[in-house]
Amino acid sequence: MSDPTLWSEYKEIVAAIVGVCAGYLLSELKDWSLRGRRHKALWQALSAEIDSCKTRADTYLKDNVVAPLYRLPTIAYVNCLPLLLSDGTLTGAESQVLLTSR
Repeated sequence: MSDPTLWSEYKEIVAAIVGVCAGYLLSELKDWSLRGRRHKALWQALSAEIDSCKTRADTYLKDNVVAPLYRLPTIAYVNCLPLLLSDGTLTGAESQVLLTSR
């Protein structure tokens, strides 16, 4: 590697590879961060809906009111669960609990 032109060509190649790798990692980091925030929001929506259903069910039981289950909210369940399943963020146990609780 005593030839200076050969070394400068290698430096350009190495710099290009480092630049591509850095760009790829920054892009992946951004996507990972967005997915994490989206998953957190989906879980919070599911949790809020579950709490709402629990409160309503407790009220129905306490007041001895016969109310059909279709009156319980299912918007978050219908919209969030498929997204969490498609992203592969649910464990087997979590999937089983959410899918069999309906």
